[in-house]
Amino acid sequence: MSFDTDLRDALANVNRRVGQARFHGNERTRIEAEMSESRLIRLFRTFGNPHGVGGQVRELVAILAQGQWHITASVHRGGLGGAAGGADPRNHITLSTGHHIRFGTGGIVEITGPGIEPIAGRAQREQDEAAAAAAAANAAGGDSPPPGSSPVEWVKATFGLNDRQAVWVVLHKRTVGGSYPTLAEEARRNRA
Repeated sequence: MSFDTDLRDALANVNRRVGQARFHGNERTRIEAEMSESRLIRLFRTFGNPHGVGGQVRELVAILAQGQWHITASVHRGGLGGAAGGADPRNHITLSTGHHIRFGTGGIVEITGPGIEPIAGRAQREQDEAAAAAAAANAAGGDSPPPGSSPVEWVKATFGLNDRQAVWVVLHKRTVGGSYPTLAEEARRNRA
């Protein structure tokens, strides 16, 4: 399924009439900001790139597209804690599925819960996959994009880089020189 289809299905699966009632805060745990499910889905669309927290967003949206869910507590700090441990001191939203969506100054910074790969594990896996792709490209003589293809898109796909990193690699290759695999590794280390 596509991410857009999953977003649509996740929104269609919102059901506030089943499961835990929505928590509206109390004297110990204040709701910092209200969030509707439709607003949360729009936020997911913004953070849905395939890397870092975006990968977690995509995983969660795929889960929400499969069954009923709702927000059980809008943006708050603290709470009662749960299966993962004590009360969470960071701003977060709690879902009926047991997922926490944590926020920082730039928006969503982490999602935890069943079926979500931790960011640290994801970053290491993406780095390992990119290094393997670079080694394979180097071994196969794949040090240049096929004729007629977009060099930036080829660098992104071949080496697992984001847009910014891929543009840097292509520009650096054209102006200074070097090999795509070497430049991709440098971009991954220094140009996140």
